[in-house]
Amino acid sequence: MNNDALFPATIMPDKDWWQALWPNPEAVLCGVGIEPGMQVVDLCCGDGHFTKPMCELVHPGKTWALDLDADLLGQAEQGCQDNPNFHAILGDTRELPKQIDAPVDFVFIANTFH
Repeated sequence: MNNDALFPATIMPDKDWWQALWPNPEAVLCGVGIEPGMQVVDLCCGDGHFTKPMCELVHPGKTWALDLDADLLGQAEQGCQDNPNFHAILGDTRELPKQIDAPVDFVFIANTFH
């Protein structure tokens, strides 16, 4: 099943929209309780708006970014290329337990379920 079949009427907002909605992603991450040293997942990470600040916040902890869309995950990878604690996963959220075989402290998701 392709992405269009799963999500026929959805699009990824542009960066201006993300910036208007979430102007300070670091503050959001701190506000929900993500801390240095945690092992975290950015579920349905999209283009990585929260992923890079998440990598920086949890370092030396790990950040796994999972998305179903290879192009969007590629954008997240590009933005996090200097973060050694970043791990990209191309896949379906329903397969998350098979994708990450380590315990995690926090699973973060933003603007995915409506």
